[in-house]
Amino acid sequence: MRKLHGSLDLVWDGYPGFESIDFGFSYCYSPASPPVFYLRNGDPGYPGEPAELEVFDIVIKSVTMNGVERKPTIAENVVLVSEINRLVDLGDEPWESIETAVLDRLNDMACDYDED
Repeated sequence: MRKLHGSLDLVWDGYPGFESIDFGFSYCYSPASPPVFYLRNGDPGYPGEPAELEVFDIVIKSVTMNGVERKPTIAENVVLVSEINRLVDLGDEPWESIETAVLDRLNDMACDYDED
């Protein structure tokens, strides 16, 4: 299975205490594979695999509070990176929504890549 590596920048709106958080991360993406019901020789096949997104190297680029965009303090950076890592590990909201949007974007990119 082919894996795609890259980086993305996202804006997370509505995090408690901030209007938005602009952050980036590196990823390793494995596209979903469809199930194979039967092998060519008639033997039973195998189940498909869901798309997977591994996130690492999270960087907080800026935070917006009261309409003012600024660089995060060291303490804010540590807390926000830890929180994003925690959400990634748990798969909880709002990361689940972010991950779904990222996977949709990467699936589209993978489909465009396959057509070339």
